[in-house]
Amino acid sequence: MASRLRALESARSASSFTKCPKSYFLTKDDIPLSGLALILGIDRIMDSARTVTNVIGNGVAAMAIAYWHGQRDDSALAAATLEPAAPAASRTA
Repeated sequence: MASRLRALESARSASSFTKCPKSYFLTKDDIPLSGLALILGIDRIMDSARTVTNVIGNGVAAMAIAYWHGQRDDSALAAATLEPAAPAASRTA
C-alpha cells in the first residue's frame, strides 16, 4: 500500500499521466497487460477518427453559420474548389 501511495504522489507531481510508474497499474489485481495494450492500441486509432470528426464538424458548422448570416461567398468557395458556383436564385431559403 505504501508503494502505491508513493506512486500516486509521484504521479501528482509529474507533468503528465504517462510518467506514473507502471508498477502502480500493472499488478496482478489490475488490468492485465495484454488488455491494456489492446485498449491503448485501439485508442490511438480512435483518437485519429475523433480528430477527423471534430475538424469536419467544425468546418460544416462554420459554413452553416456563415450561410445563415449571409456572409458566405459561394463564388470564392467555388473558385477555391474548382467547381462552378450555383446561381443564387436556385438556393432555397
